[in-house]
Amino acid sequence: SVLPRSAIRLLELQAVPLSQVGVDNPELSAGDETKKSTRGLLGKVKIGLKSKSKVEPIHSKRKQRYTFNMAAWLRFGLSDENRLVTLCLSYTDAAGEHVALVEEQLVEDKSSSMLSSFVEIETKGPLLALKVACAGLQAEDRCYIEDLSIKRAEVDVTERAAV
Repeated sequence: SVLPRSAIRLLELQAVPLSQVGVDNPELSAGDETKKSTRGLLGKVKIGLKSKSKVEPIHSKRKQRYTFNMAAWLRFGLSDENRLVTLCLSYTDAAGEHVALVEEQLVEDKSSSMLSSFVEIETKGPLLALKVACAGLQAEDRCYIEDLSIKRAEVDVTERAAV
């Protein structure tokens, strides 16, 4: 399940470098390159000379699919004795911020639990940012990552289910 980031209250736990999960860093669009090269008086003159059409890479708006094998050991400090929590993968693409739900589990106060699953996300354009988060917690609850493993899966989830 994928939700817009604004639809769910998350406790962000850790940013994940894209290179760590086998995703290439997105290339700069032509618009970003011109912003960097337009400093000073000469840059201002060059802006007036450029055509008004923006050139963007072909892949900048193309849908891309990523599948991750994700597992996290989480330690909880809850305000109640137990709570239903959800491990989430928050990501940013050209369309904005979204949240993919990984696994839900009933956890107890002062406990450690492993939550894991394959997660498939479809982005508009390249994947720009990736974060591990937890949902279902109250403001006074605490959650910490003890161990985290996120790897890009070679096989699609749909192919794995068929086997």
